[in-house]
Amino acid sequence: MRPSEIAKRLTGFSTPFGGVSWVAPEAEVTVARRVIRFLEDRRVLFNPSELEEPQHCVQSVIEIRRFLTDELGELPDDDLAAQLGALRAACRKFLDSLRRGDGRPLGVPHGMFWPSPRQPDSW
Repeated sequence: MRPSEIAKRLTGFSTPFGGVSWVAPEAEVTVARRVIRFLEDRRVLFNPSELEEPQHCVQSVIEIRRFLTDELGELPDDDLAAQLGALRAACRKFLDSLRRGDGRPLGVPHGMFWPSPRQPDSW
């Protein structure tokens, strides 16, 4: 832990005989468990695309990205932070793929998420 991180966690200083109180950093396993619990409830990551509403998928990815950003703000630069950063980058890539080169949103082609009425039901 760097001195600046220690200074942020200091909560008190004792008598001339010594003593310092501070807040211990959250264990990485706790953060990882919280992230997994959050992600396991995201239908966009598990359900087939034809079962999902496109706008709900986009909103879910935005929420995932926001959650990961919040978690990264509390972590030191380590392996877990690198993995969460990679997940956040995947969210950004997904959202960027929904835009054209000039920034305009892509239209969702008919039948992309649901079978076309002219095609046999593929469910």
